[in-house]
Amino acid sequence: NELYETLRDFVICEVDGTVCGVCSLHIMWEDLAEIRSLAVERRFQGRGIGRHLVKHCIKEARELGIKRIFALTYHPEFFRKLGFYDTDKATLPQKIWGDCVRCPRFPECDENAVVITLS
Repeated sequence: NELYETLRDFVICEVDGTVCGVCSLHIMWEDLAEIRSLAVERRFQGRGIGRHLVKHCIKEARELGIKRIFALTYHPEFFRKLGFYDTDKATLPQKIWGDCVRCPRFPECDENAVVITLS
């Protein structure tokens, strides 16, 4: 059911008709969105596909008037290269109390929170 609720959030990247990457921009609040489900198939990694997908989501967020985008990630350095900076998860109560509390790793989450402020 959740997949159907969020299907419109997703953008995909294709190479010669093959889906090679996916990413979603999920609106959390009137001025806050989350980059979710960023994945690039292993054989296509290192080609800038992930960067392209995130930049597409940032562009869409700007068009929607979103002021901040965050991500929870095991690869914060990837996001830092795109202008994101580290933040404390406590600054994201909508995420923590909306989604994270249902995660089996809560409250010992080992993902890093990163955020970008859009102008």
